[in-house]
Amino acid sequence: MITRERLYAEWTHPGYLLAIVSGICLGIGFVIPFLWFFVCIGMACLFRITEQAARVRRLVRLGLISWLVKYMFVLSWCVSTYPVGWIGPMPALVQMFIVGCFWFSGALWLSFGGGVFVYVAYRFRQSRFISRQLWYLLLPFVWLGSELAAAFFFSLITVGPGSYLQTYFSFGMAGYLLVETWLGIHLAAVAGVYGLSIVVAAGGVGFYILIHQTRKQLIVGVLGALVGVVGYGQIVQYTRVHLPAPTTSVIGIDVTFSPDTVYSSEAVTHKRDVLNDAINLALQSNPNYLLLPEESRLIFTTYAGLTPIQAMRQFEFTHGNSSTTIIDTSRFDLGEGRAYLRATIFDGTTKKLYQFDKQYLVPQGEYVPYLYAAVLRLVGLGSLLDKLQSENSGRPGPLTRDTVANVPADIPGIIFCFESVWPNAITAQQHHGQVPFVVYPFSHSWFHNPFILWHQLDSMLLVQSRYSGVPIVSAGNMADGKLYLPNGTIEPGEVLQTGDSWKLRKFSF
Repeated sequence: MITRERLYAEWTHPGYLLAIVSGICLGIGFVIPFLWFFVCIGMACLFRITEQAARVRRLVRLGLISWLVKYMFVLSWCVSTYPVGWIGPMPALVQMFIVGCFWFSGALWLSFGGGVFVYVAYRFRQSRFISRQLWYLLLPFVWLGSELAAAFFFSLITVGPGSYLQTYFSFGMAGYLLVETWLGIHLAAVAGVYGLSIVVAAGGVGFYILIHQTRKQLIVGVLGALVGVVGYGQIVQYTRVHLPAPTTSVIGIDVTFSPDTVYSSEAVTHKRDVLNDAINLALQSNPNYLLLPEESRLIFTTYAGLTPIQAMRQFEFTHGNSSTTIIDTSRFDLGEGRAYLRATIFDGTTKKLYQFDKQYLVPQGEYVPYLYAAVLRLVGLGSLLDKLQSENSGRPGPLTRDTVANVPADIPGIIFCFESVWPNAITAQQHHGQVPFVVYPFSHSWFHNPFILWHQLDSMLLVQSRYSGVPIVSAGNMADGKLYLPNGTIEPGEVLQTGDSWKLRKFSF
């Protein structure tokens, strides 16, 4: 029989406090980047919980709590969506409640990985076939497997009409924290984020071993590790990848359009005129490529009623047969609650057109997960659900790099907004042929200066560029475009001109 005293004794167990401390240390580096090394302390706390566990159920609860706290830090950028203007008139408290639910629920689904980690680590520790030394060696791989399990469970819970089961959601992977150092940037070229997570977890194991040594051994070990890391970092700085002289020029157009520009006819007209002014000025510099931010909808606004081929011919006629390759993205509404986000590339050299569709969609942003829809309907928010489903009807499209025939070698790869969190988004495209570089059109119009999100995305894109060996050029709505280089640097580009709601940014590489 469960009594009040027994429940009190259970939930006041010191392990719960240690789990919370562990979660804080695991997540704080994603909010305050220079505290990245706290992740090793958080891991050591979790290792200690695992070794001292007396009851499996309590152990799993502690693992879940630790990772729940961690992901509350990692996903804290959700707060920057408030106020949620695109929902429409709604009381502030209701908006805050909705944002809080999405924030907490996302962290809750991802905390599944913490339960997996402590359970597997505990079973390995109890196995008579695994020595303590071998247990230490296995922990980093168990950690990586648990991060992937968390991403898979997240995709399972957020499954919907525009999704499929995968492990792409890499927010919170420990490997991204190591990118705060030159050691991590250097290793990213050969290890990717998965390898970096193993390295970070190995650092957590090393720290855990050190704190069990004598004071003298601890001091010597810490100093030795610091000297080794700093020394290696200095060597890496002098052996960075040196890129050849620039041969490619890309102009990205950054804009500041709110979400209502896709609903109001006046706003759509204004957006069209602003973009065309920016495009005309950009073409005067004769860049090799011109990148528009996500959902610029050049085809549907400037060339309404024309097919993509007709739009390209019209563009050639009005722009003096420009040799610049234009990359535009538009939402193709197919009706019946289905829409594709499609990139259209006007090849200025061959005068041909290529189109590619987004494959990995944003839960709650581009489609409504089945579970969330059921909950909204259950609590009486059916009208809100209908609005969300009509505006978030995205589906993975049929056009990909491997389904489009005869794509020239000079056509860049593309990763759409949110696909940047998929660690192998670029390498998957390279299976169908090397790409010269990758473009990343994105929009953060739902957010209000999400600095935490921007920093995390910078780490993700930098690791992808290092691992794939190709540059990434971005252009954003409500955010600045950047150039991510395989040598481990991020460049802001050269601002050529600014105007009404737009900015021309030139990148050379």
